[in-house]
Amino acid sequence: MGMQSALAPEFQIVADAAGETPWRVVAGGATIARFATEALAMACADALESAELEAAMPPPGEGWDMIRSRGFTRHAGPIWHRHDEKGLVFGFRALPKHRNRNGVIHGGMIMTFIDRILGVAITENSAARPHATIQLDTHFVSGAKVGEFVEGRCELVRATKAVAFVSATVTVGERIVAKSQGMWKLREAG
Repeated sequence: MGMQSALAPEFQIVADAAGETPWRVVAGGATIARFATEALAMACADALESAELEAAMPPPGEGWDMIRSRGFTRHAGPIWHRHDEKGLVFGFRALPKHRNRNGVIHGGMIMTFIDRILGVAITENSAARPHATIQLDTHFVSGAKVGEFVEGRCELVRATKAVAFVSATVTVGERIVAKSQGMWKLREAG
């Protein structure tokens, strides 16, 4: 058999001898798919692993609704939200597709999550006026790992006719992962 990657044992990437599709994704000893490049095989294995983990580990507790997204944010998600005793809370399950080469959740995923939830929080507080990020400052405090449920809470600090000032705190349990503050341009509808 060929060389194997360091993915979870459920999905292995195997390099065969030369051929048109030398890279295989294997699960339980059976070949699931063949690919011409290692990158495509890794993307497939990550997608399968992410889908399996997502199905096995829904958001904790009850009352979560998925935020419907399009484009880039849809690929990063799913992102969930619910109201609890402290107000509106957002969350996502940290999946294999979110990890960086160090094995923790990529900072870009954390910032995508923050950008999305601050936008939703502004929509909740500005009668759904169109808006766009104009500044987002983020401080990473600790990492998040695959399988953890990452939560975020937002605060509308101040809003003028043209700009909303917002902040967010991202946590896993009681552990702070990131803190962020930003400004969003509020546009006129239409």
